Amino acid sequence: MAGLRSLWHSERGNTGVLFALSAVPLIAMLGGGVDLARQNRYVAATQSALDAAALAAARSVADDVTSKGLDRIDYGRAEERARASFTAAMGRVADAEMTFAHDGTEVAVSSIFEMPTSFLPVIGIEALKVNASASADMLSSVETCVYVTAPSAQGVNLHASSDLAADCKVWVESSNARAIQATAASTMQAKEICANGGTFLWATSTVSPAPEPCEHELRDPLRALGTPDQGGCDVTDLTVKGKGVRLRPGVYCGTTTIRPASHATLEPGDYVFRDGQLVIGSGSSAEGDDILLYFRGEGAGLNVGNGARFYGSGRRSGEFAGLLIYIDRDCEDCATAIEAGGSAGLEGTVYTPSAPFLVQSHGSSLAAKHALFIVYQLMLDSSARFTVKQDFADSEVPVAYADSASIRIVK
Repeated sequence: MAGLRSLWHSERGNTGVLFALSAVPLIAMLGGGVDLARQNRYVAATQSALDAAALAAARSVADDVTSKGLDRIDYGRAEERARASFTAAMGRVADAEMTFAHDGTEVAVSSIFEMPTSFLPVIGIEALKVNASASADMLSSVETCVYVTAPSAQGVNLHASSDLAADCKVWVESSNARAIQATAASTMQAKEICANGGTFLWATSTVSPAPEPCEHELRDPLRALGTPDQGGCDVTDLTVKGKGVRLRPGVYCGTTTIRPASHATLEPGDYVFRDGQLVIGSGSSAEGDDILLYFRGEGAGLNVGNGARFYGSGRRSGEFAGLLIYIDRDCEDCATAIEAGGSAGLEGTVYTPSAPFLVQSHGSSLAAKHALFIVYQLMLDSSARFTVKQDFADSEVPVAYADSASIRIVK
């Protein structure tokens, strides 16, 4: 009995018991620090892999935009490139999955998975979450804002004191001996001018700077672009009279005329003008945001008459994003004309691959915020004024074609 009483009152071994009781929180605290440090390394490695994946996808998108146009982006290929980059970058770090999303030219990638812990299981934490994401977008570099695509015919013709001013590069594809012609005190000025043919100047006319040969053959940069849906005629030979008239998208056959002293507002959408012009008569006006004017058939085109005004901004999304004026490729007899003192503010892309763009008789085409011209020929006559300005940063209308692009991480 004395031995049992002695054992009962003995304090030997208490240190071991106390250490055993404190070991669990101690291991959790010290070992947890190790697990948390590993989690931070996993997050950093995953973030780096996602940044690389986002840039790879954005580069794929940028390549598509610069080679085929905004409406021909292959997001499937962009995703494949992102996944390949992510897998290669993660290596042996973790067997993680990646998700992919896109919004226009912006791409987004993310990954969330659980990292098994080594020490925290002693307090019931078997894994720590690793969560990271990245987004990248392309920055369009629209060095060229006027493309004249005629391969052998005269490309640019400035006549009778006409003036062309562009705050960007003008590209003249033509190999004609008079690819650029300026007569009777006309002027042409741009940041840079390239032409595959010759330049003819007469009677104090000037072209500045002197054209250099173009770097490569361009032809039609939007040749893969489709055409708007077309059914039967919704309206034929429409005449608009009055100040508050609103036009709706559809197929307009024959001549559509906005009478003098009238004003028409074009609601957002695609307008097909078949076998006739859209004529904005003397002293009248028309305007529309988020619109496409598509012309086809004999004599089709835009005619802004004496003292008339037209303002339009192109489509903001969809297959024809960026386009404002589109003349059918087979419409060699079509003409887009701003004539006899009319004026136009154009925001977006003017695409006339088979027809000339004509400005005449004190007409002026002024780009509100930004404009891009891809035209077969450019002709200015009788003191016409043609000014091309670029300010893509604040425009809601996307770029239909960019001759180069850079990419960046945006998130």
